[in-house]
Amino acid sequence: MCLGALATYSVLGYEPASSESDAEHNHDHDHAHDEHDDHAHDDHSSEDHAQGDDHGSGSIELSAQARRNIGLVVATVEKRPFDRSILVPAMVVERPGRSELDVTAALGGIVTRIYPIQGEAVAAGAPLFDLRLTHEELVQSQSDFLKTANELDVVRREVRRLEPLEASGSIAIKTILDRRYEQEKLEAVLRSQHQALLLHGLSEAQINTILVSRQLLSGLTITVPESDEYENVKTRNTRAAPLFQVQQLFVEKGQFVNAGDQLCILSDHAQVYIEGRAFEQDAPALNQAAEKGWPITAVFEVPQGRPTLIDGLTILYVADRVEPESRTL
Repeated sequence: MCLGALATYSVLGYEPASSESDAEHNHDHDHAHDEHDDHAHDDHSSEDHAQGDDHGSGSIELSAQARRNIGLVVATVEKRPFDRSILVPAMVVERPGRSELDVTAALGGIVTRIYPIQGEAVAAGAPLFDLRLTHEELVQSQSDFLKTANELDVVRREVRRLEPLEASGSIAIKTILDRRYEQEKLEAVLRSQHQALLLHGLSEAQINTILVSRQLLSGLTITVPESDEYENVKTRNTRAAPLFQVQQLFVEKGQFVNAGDQLCILSDHAQVYIEGRAFEQDAPALNQAAEKGWPITAVFEVPQGRPTLIDGLTILYVADRVEPESRTL
């Protein structure tokens, strides 16, 4: 690596003044040689300038120690692809239609207990409200279901008692067949009543509790709904847990609610969107990035410290219009 240096020199001419008599004596002589001196001066100046340029230009060779002293880094310049980034201001927003979940009363009743407080984070399956059921239709459906289950138990015991007698020929075949037909009929009725209870809002576990305890369900616990949306949701190292935030409560303890009344609103912030506002001239690049699935990096600025980067994001969609006020899309 050579560094060129250019020096410029100036030549100053000086001629001592002569006496007045000498000036008059040489006036004619000077006039005669005026033209000749001008040409000589021009030639002399051009020669001095050329010599000055040749003398001032040159090169400096630096040793390895000298390069280290001045911090000179020598590198080879080559052509290769490079990435061009577009900075788009953005903010975190909720997912429309997905981030908020309304919890409603599946059955009519009186609120006897409220488990969470407003603003609390709750996991899927956690209890939210206890209701004392007062819906007449539900009470009747449970009574019919329990009655059918008891009758079915009696018929099954009768069939088990008659089966040994059938093998020995001590009883008519028609008798045991009638009992078996009755058993099948009651099993069909029990299945239809089971489906009716599911439509009323009871769970499989609650219906099984009625069968085991042989008692009507007097209360209902409303829990945070389960969601299969988190099956494929992953954080950097672990799966994201389905957490909800109780955004707003609409009922109080002792309040009567009908089926379908809103009890609370849950916010699901396990997944959110990043909404950017790009200018119109950036639309071609953004459309190309969305079409080809190029990765997007989100940069979260922090008041102190280094910004947080989230890589591997993709563009879900690019708006098809530009807002007239902000002129952004």
